[in-house]
Amino acid sequence: MTNKLPFRIGMQYENWEFDLELVDTKKSYEVYNYTKGDIKEFNEELIEYIHLYFELDILLKIKIKTQQNIFTLL
Repeated sequence: MTNKLPFRIGMQYENWEFDLELVDTKKSYEVYNYTKGDIKEFNEELIEYIHLYFELDILLKIKIKTQQNIFTLL
């Protein structure tokens, strides 16, 4: 992967709280859209969105949608 992401599984919600917009609330976790806009490409593809999944304010999953693929990082 060509981009180094600032996200690491296990990190706290507060690291990005001002750059997140709530997308959905599930039974045990919340899904946020990363809105900062500083990450334009992933794996040499333009990014459509980055969703961060938090359970009890701990990052447990990252979903990156590009124009051609969906990447899920656990």
